[in-house]
Amino acid sequence: MKERHLIEVLKETRLTRREFLKLLFLVLGGTMFFNKEVLNFLEWLNYFIYESAKNVIKKENLQFEELGINSPFIYLRSEKEWEEYVDILKKLKEMFKIERFRIRLFISDDFEKGLGEYNQEILEKILNFYNFLKQKDIDFVLEIDLIDCYSIGNSLKPNLVYGTNPPTSSYNPTKDLEGYHQFFINDELKERFISRAKAILSFLKQHFEDKELIISIANEPEPPVENLEEKRRILNEWYQFVLNNIKGILSDKWKLVAGVKNPDFLSPDIYNQGITPTLHLYPFEFSPSTLESWLKKYPNIYIQELGVPYRIFNLHNPLERQIAKALIEAVKGNPISLWKLDFYEDGFRIPFIRN
Repeated sequence: MKERHLIEVLKETRLTRREFLKLLFLVLGGTMFFNKEVLNFLEWLNYFIYESAKNVIKKENLQFEELGINSPFIYLRSEKEWEEYVDILKKLKEMFKIERFRIRLFISDDFEKGLGEYNQEILEKILNFYNFLKQKDIDFVLEIDLIDCYSIGNSLKPNLVYGTNPPTSSYNPTKDLEGYHQFFINDELKERFISRAKAILSFLKQHFEDKELIISIANEPEPPVENLEEKRRILNEWYQFVLNNIKGILSDKWKLVAGVKNPDFLSPDIYNQGITPTLHLYPFEFSPSTLESWLKKYPNIYIQELGVPYRIFNLHNPLERQIAKALIEAVKGNPISLWKLDFYEDGFRIPFIRN
């Protein structure tokens, strides 16, 4: 397509006046701060406009044999909320001809409020949630993260329990970056994590040994060092240590996925041990060209998180649907999990759902 002035293309795109002005102000404002995020934003915007977002999304054009849904703490909710959750899944199933869901859960910080102090009730709640879903007309597989590293790297985690601000993870008692760094290199903390992982996996094996299950090693582990090679070295050593200690517990029916947000964080040596590469894709963190290179480099990559930040745009249909459509088309049929469907606010939601 012959390139035209961005303003002309935006005017011809099916946007309301408000949507057009908001996008325009984002672009013009962004040029005042010329950095990587702005460059990624402009490249994605070009992708939305020229490649995918000229027409309002039609639900019949988005059909999935399997669709992943990130619902990190849904198992901690009430049964009434579970009923609402099932209703939404059924609507999605009907809208997009979904044959099976992949439902991703995090082991919450309440499981281990103190190092080595395990709250078995958290695991029982996951089992109760699983049994509840099995009674409904929903075909699904569970994906479970052994730990959520977000809470280790942040001093507060407001989304652990809806409406509360619990303390950070017990793996970072100093609540700073050095404490987070120690999680990956301190021998005692590494052994503590292995004990945690074994406690979780032993419970899961007791109840799910003959069932399909996806185990995500950790959610977004990332040593807080600037140098990429040093970051990779630390993370690869940590993953190898974890794999050496948990492989004997895993069921043959289970699948391992990495949980990293950037697939380049891990080496082929790790992926060659039966771990699926993962990517957490949010607009403007990575450019379309970077995404394309990853899809070629890792043909079996799993888009573990695909998010559309509605608070950034504060827009309604049709643009949210256009962006979602563009992102889904960009990953070229690789397995994806949308972020998120759960009863707390973090600035992201599945943009298809409208009353």
